[in-house]
Amino acid sequence: MKLPIGDVLYLSLRMTLAAYIIYHIGWLYGFIAVSCLNFTNNLLMKLLFGLEALSAVDEMFILDDDKNVANICSNI
Repeated sequence: MKLPIGDVLYLSLRMTLAAYIIYHIGWLYGFIAVSCLNFTNNLLMKLLFGLEALSAVDEMFILDDDKNVANICSNI
């Protein structure tokens, strides 16, 4: 499976920024700051572009292999 380079760079930047914030202001305040930034990002994407964040299950389907043969198990 090949991800577009823009997705790879965005995800890398997002995780690097989160690690930087947590490292510099501590775990508790860093977690709160990163959570607020994620919420703000999701809100802006919804308001400006009409896009919604993916849930964990949606991400599993998108990150499936090229043949779409992943076994996805869940307990309900």
